[in-house]
Amino acid sequence: MPKREPLDPGKYFFSTLMNDIELGRVRLPPFQREFVWSPPKVISLMDSIYKGFPIGSFFYWKADRKYVTLFRDIESLSLPKPAPDHELFFILDGQQRLTSIWATFKGAVIKDDNYARICLDLDAAAQYEKGSPEERRVVRVFDETDADNDNFVSLRDILSDNTRTYDDIRDKLSREKKDTLSNAREQFIRYPFSVVKIFDLELEDAVEVFQRINQGGKRLTRFELVAANCWSESFDLAKAVKEVNERVRERTDFGKVEPITFVQAMSLIAKGQCKTEHELGLTPNVVQTLWPRVSKAIGDAIDWMRDNYGVVRGDMIPYEAMLAVLACYFAEHGSNVPPDHTEWIDRWFWRSAFSERYSKSSNTQMANDAKAIKELIGGKLELPNYPLTISQEYLLKMRINRSSGAARNGVLCLLSEAKPKHFVTGAEISLAKDHFSELKDPNAHHIFPKNFLKKAQKRYVEEVHLLPNFCFLPADLNNKIKDRPPSEYFADFRGDDGDDRQFVAALQSHLIPSGPDSPIWRNDYDEFLRQRAELIWAEILRLTGEGDIYSSGAPVPRDQARLAVDEIEVKLRNVVHEVLELRAGAGYWKTTVPGDVQDTIKKRISERNKSKIVARIDDPLVRLQYSDLMDYHKLIDKNWAWFVDRFGSREDLKSHFLALKNYRNPLSHVRDMDPIDQKRGEASVLWFRRTLSPPVNSSVLEDGQGTAESAPVGPMSSEDVTTDSLNRDDE
Repeated sequence: MPKREPLDPGKYFFSTLMNDIELGRVRLPPFQREFVWSPPKVISLMDSIYKGFPIGSFFYWKADRKYVTLFRDIESLSLPKPAPDHELFFILDGQQRLTSIWATFKGAVIKDDNYARICLDLDAAAQYEKGSPEERRVVRVFDETDADNDNFVSLRDILSDNTRTYDDIRDKLSREKKDTLSNAREQFIRYPFSVVKIFDLELEDAVEVFQRINQGGKRLTRFELVAANCWSESFDLAKAVKEVNERVRERTDFGKVEPITFVQAMSLIAKGQCKTEHELGLTPNVVQTLWPRVSKAIGDAIDWMRDNYGVVRGDMIPYEAMLAVLACYFAEHGSNVPPDHTEWIDRWFWRSAFSERYSKSSNTQMANDAKAIKELIGGKLELPNYPLTISQEYLLKMRINRSSGAARNGVLCLLSEAKPKHFVTGAEISLAKDHFSELKDPNAHHIFPKNFLKKAQKRYVEEVHLLPNFCFLPADLNNKIKDRPPSEYFADFRGDDGDDRQFVAALQSHLIPSGPDSPIWRNDYDEFLRQRAELIWAEILRLTGEGDIYSSGAPVPRDQARLAVDEIEVKLRNVVHEVLELRAGAGYWKTTVPGDVQDTIKKRISERNKSKIVARIDDPLVRLQYSDLMDYHKLIDKNWAWFVDRFGSREDLKSHFLALKNYRNPLSHVRDMDPIDQKRGEASVLWFRRTLSPPVNSSVLEDGQGTAESAPVGPMSSEDVTTDSLNRDDE
């Protein structure tokens, strides 16, 4: 332990205090934080000096000349470099106060704040001087305003070294105001500033003194304490974080990464924990060694969250802590993420959001998750299964205009991850544009507009801001919507074609009920909230791995059911095409497709394109798009030997096709569904999803048969999801 260092407490007057700064003798050490005081806080300090109140001591460290180049500048102040032959003092405590006094003395402009506008109110000062002790307590003698040199005089001019400026102002005042002005100048010039000088410390000891002083006063953030503790001549953590944030701002719309996030990630990697004591235990060598890996990993985590979870901006993350935890993965593993790791990370993200995992004991949970990530990288794959803390009923109570919460942000990510589309153009909406800068804007992003609900439906304002009433609406659509009811403005967006696939796809991309029976067409707000909450809840169940909504026991919303049937038809089409092309070659159409199906499809193509010039369609996969659901059954049944490995039983296949048909038709025509047909239909959805998911078994192909690349069997594209198939009733 170093011996106790000598202290020299002393008294400085205003001129000495300012001269030391002017000559470069007193500077900021590089581990000091930025100047953060606002003009109102500076005014309060000036008021204390004027009234003779104590403002605390300044702690100076008399540094060796070898540290002469290590000072940090406040660029706006244009301070001179320390002279080679002068003593050099670094401010260990009191830099906010001292910088405030200097900025006011010089009338400096710092971050758009003009300190020349801090003015003495001569009338208030006169009132203060004449008032009783009780009256003086409520009088404030300084204000932030433009100087008029009659009632308001800039403190810069009162304290100026150029006495001519001061004299010119004073000479034009009344006798009473002259006395008030002179008294104010005298108060500052004669105020005794307490300065404690510390001698003979090496840099490491000065950093420790700085940390202890500020930790005791609770004035610095955790990051600032760690940055001070880990500062070295070769690495400045605060500066490095600032540079990374500048690069993040240049290349993304994410915004600022909180500095403590970098510290948490390093602490989790180095120590497996990120409580304050662990963070403060990071050494300069460890921080400097980890920095290249961690800074890159933070960038990788930002990109991953944007690309996979819709986190286009930092304020959408359910918990800031999640960025540090995810960075641990990329720092330890690298940016090449295998499928099984992707599954784990996906489950961890959505489960953490909707279980509100970090709401309590966040540091402990972060340590647990960092440990799980190391185990994942080591080969242990155990998917997170944190219990959900929200429900469908909870969604109906959530409000968008409340302060950020994990579940609320999780829903925003869910809606963003769905890549919402413009209702008119069909283009994907850019969520980083300026009109999404304030998600809590009470006048934007409402599906049922605020004034429509308040005036036409007499709703309370609390009901307007319910989360199911939110969607990402760009400014041009908000301007068109105004106070109009959904049935009116959505009809305009859809246009004359009531069967506009692009419009329906846009509604579905926002998880808005889209069928002809949707409550948006009859302005039924309560039913709309219920149905949209159902759709959002179904998506939450899917993302968190709670199971397919069809196997969850939850009611299946009609829109979700339509999408499920569409998905199965697309997969059926791709599987049929893949198998027939593999078995019979690219020209399989005439030999494998039943004649009646060929005739029906040819007729449909002709009817659909009679207003267009289409000579013929040669691609069999495109032709299959004109098939009905039961046409696929006929195709499979005719070529059963090639499909038996996938579907197993001919009777089961026929039974599930019929059940799916009876399930789909009421969805297409807004009819009530027979409960038995509904249960059988839901069972058929599960059956088809299971049987269509395995790859086609091509190992039994005979020599000489086709080997063309198979069509993908997977998620639908927006072009695959059609409404035409839902608007046809099967024979």
